[in-house]
Amino acid sequence: MTAVFTSKLDRIHETLSLCFQTSHVALSHMIAQCAKRPIYCVGSGGSVVVAEFLAQCRAQLGFAMSSSVTPMAFALERSDPAAVSWFFSASGENPDIQAAFEHGLRGSSQDLYVLTNARGGTLARLVQEHGGTCFVSPVADEKDGFLATHSVVSSTLSLVLASDRLAGRADPDMRHAQLRNCIEQHLGADARARLADRLGAALHCDTIVLLHDPQMAAAATLIETSAWEAGLCSVQRTDFRNFAHGRHVWLDKHSQGTFVLALTSDRTMPAWQAVERVLPPFVRRYAVDFGPAGRAARFEALAFGLAFVEALGLAKGIDPGKPGVAEFGRRLFDSNVLHEIVSADEASVRRKRQAGIRADTQPTTSELYASRAEFISRIESETFGGVVIDYDGTAVSTERRFEPPNPAILAELCRLLDAGLRVAFATGRGGSIGEMLRKVLPATYHEQILVGYYNGAWIVPLANDVAAQPPPAEPAIAEARRRLLSLAGLFRDRWIPKEAPLQLAIPRNMLCDEDRGLLWLEEALADLPLQILQSGHAVDIFPVTASKRDVVVKMRNTLAVPDTAVLCIGDRGERLGNDHELLEGPYGVSVGKVCDRPYTCWNLAPDTIQGPAGLEMLLKALQVVGKGTAKMSVPYLFSFG
Repeated sequence: MTAVFTSKLDRIHETLSLCFQTSHVALSHMIAQCAKRPIYCVGSGGSVVVAEFLAQCRAQLGFAMSSSVTPMAFALERSDPAAVSWFFSASGENPDIQAAFEHGLRGSSQDLYVLTNARGGTLARLVQEHGGTCFVSPVADEKDGFLATHSVVSSTLSLVLASDRLAGRADPDMRHAQLRNCIEQHLGADARARLADRLGAALHCDTIVLLHDPQMAAAATLIETSAWEAGLCSVQRTDFRNFAHGRHVWLDKHSQGTFVLALTSDRTMPAWQAVERVLPPFVRRYAVDFGPAGRAARFEALAFGLAFVEALGLAKGIDPGKPGVAEFGRRLFDSNVLHEIVSADEASVRRKRQAGIRADTQPTTSELYASRAEFISRIESETFGGVVIDYDGTAVSTERRFEPPNPAILAELCRLLDAGLRVAFATGRGGSIGEMLRKVLPATYHEQILVGYYNGAWIVPLANDVAAQPPPAEPAIAEARRRLLSLAGLFRDRWIPKEAPLQLAIPRNMLCDEDRGLLWLEEALADLPLQILQSGHAVDIFPVTASKRDVVVKMRNTLAVPDTAVLCIGDRGERLGNDHELLEGPYGVSVGKVCDRPYTCWNLAPDTIQGPAGLEMLLKALQVVGKGTAKMSVPYLFSFG
């Protein structure tokens, strides 16, 4: 009887033909759409091979960084909100990849991409129901057996062809012939038989030390994963030079049970030769050189990897396609535990945890839930007499910061003012905010509303026109502007910061290099009595004596009912954010980023509600209970979940 794994390899050429007959325009578009953004490549088991293959294709095309991660790592440790997520699964029935995809849906579905081989699989269905972009790579045999064979070949071949299109290659016939030759050279029946005969006795080993060119990482992963999953032997994989940093000791201590396999390209052949020259002659080894490294070479290495796994299985007397799985192993695979962990991970707790990871002040999950419950209880039981609101990113979105707040927010503010509550704004901007608000809020409210301009450096009623009655200038601000103008290469397009009495606002997009530019700002101004904080679109430089919390202090003196609380709302509560101090009190609520402080600065909104939508939700939740007083309706807040 033919082994299952062998029978799968016998039909690989059929999958090749299907791929060559398939248009890869859609897959090319998927890859191109996130060319400039970092991506997470999410896969487990054999799909890790495809995930690493895409990462290397992107690197070869000059695209942004890619990280290959398991579903659990993605669901529990994803930390880059700007990254796009790609999910890989042959059948789409893996419960872990489904849980990871559902976790990804907490962000924008437009940033989710799926590569699968099963149009009717659960993962493809999730895309249809919830959003995302899916490409189905065809296979001649949808049942891969225990190890990925047709799915790996189909998916990686599709990535080669889609990447070729992005690179401008226009030789499909020649390319198809080259790739067919890669398969025939290693997976043809005669080629596989020769490899098994050549390596047969040498593969009676306990351990394989797999040394590989970094470009052959996907093939190395395939061999390592297959050997472990089929119970063939243990595999230790690394590159040629990292092997030299101590890992050779294993070979010295256990040479009799170890086989060395090397996967090289033309660039790393000298590194392998340097290793081989000093290996003891009795150490069993085998090397394959795949020539110039590139997409075709990486694909050829995968073909060799499948042939090698078959040869290893023959030597061990184990069918890699059907090695036999213990009952506990089936229960392990079928476990829905990751889905349970993801489902139980409440959005506000997840945000706090990520802030704690960033600051390295991580409380336990149970401590976070306890802090959240205490915070909710606090704002629910308190009576509020006023609300202080950040402007950019909170009252208006960063993208629409030159427009007034939406009518629903203005209506809620008027409702609270009519009821006798006090309202204030704490903004990093200057008089332009006052000009805007005076146009859209009735004049009867202008004396009642406080505005803390320049991050609280100048606090006056909205009725005051800052342009007509400017604040006294701070000498350190003028000196800071002089120093920044002297820094060559700091600003792009000959932009210069506008003169202002109490603050310099540096748009992020005007810095030639945002990361280094921030460091240069800090170094240039380190000896001045100034502080530097960040908003969603700008870097604010203002006096060290100023703070948005001063707006809260000043408002307390105007409350209709003394000793009532002040609700503070902002969107940049993280440690370097310009709302960090505003949200430091017991009633600080974020509609964007949070800090790691467990007792305050919680964002209670669901993932889909941020910024002005979050502010509108909070204002509507403030239910008037008397003249100048309101209570927070927590049930209303959570009705949006």
